Amino acid sequence: AFEEGHRRAVALLPTGSRGERLLIAFNEQFTALGGAVLSYENFVPEAADHSNEIERLMLLTDSVARYRRARNLLGAPLQFEPRRREDVDVILLGAKVAIARLLKPQLRFHYAGDLPVIATSSVHNPASDEPASDLNGIEFAEIPWLVTRMRGQTTPLDAVTDTLTSVRRHPRLFALGHDALTLGLAVYARNLPLNGISGATGHLILDDQGNFERQPGWAKFENGRPVSLDQRVNPNRDTPDTETFDSLDTEQPIADMRP
Repeated sequence: AFEEGHRRAVALLPTGSRGERLLIAFNEQFTALGGAVLSYENFVPEAADHSNEIERLMLLTDSVARYRRARNLLGAPLQFEPRRREDVDVILLGAKVAIARLLKPQLRFHYAGDLPVIATSSVHNPASDEPASDLNGIEFAEIPWLVTRMRGQTTPLDAVTDTLTSVRRHPRLFALGHDALTLGLAVYARNLPLNGISGATGHLILDDQGNFERQPGWAKFENGRPVSLDQRVNPNRDTPDTETFDSLDTEQPIADMRP
């Protein structure tokens, strides 16, 4: 969001601990960069209608209240169209696919269809081939393995997807295992590059506190399909390629690598 020039955000997040963690993480990072989170609303994932939450988030309830006051003062009906707030330039959405397909049209109905929507990877189901035109325009973070496939390139994931159902259903977990092994071997061999490793889940860098920071890939829904945005958003972004994913030396027995 910050890379694209957005500075004033609102957030639409699920109720519960997951929504709380998303809000805290986004607020801390976005504020540290110089942005501001102006407001947020929590929605109940099981509900089908989220109009009340969106109206509060977009301050449409304030617009309706002003109309009612003016109507009461004049004592006559007025032509009226609600106006959403104008002080926001991006919406953070934390929703799974089914909920996002409800929320995006409802945002448009409530006069917020022109605002950019940036989401977490939960808005994308890589196991489904069903077009999702309801999600058009949403940008989201995704693991480079899946972003690479969106560009029409193959990855080691494709070599096992046809034979292992679990990989086809949970490619992110498979990518996590790949990177965990890669990092484990690199740390044990004291061979971790200072500029990090371009892995299957993202570009991984070890910070000063000993934590791995991960820069994911980037995508957007267009014509109901996710397409890669890595090169369009930031041409200098370190985008992993197939050779990077295949760099793990698997010929040496794992047992020989243990302390």
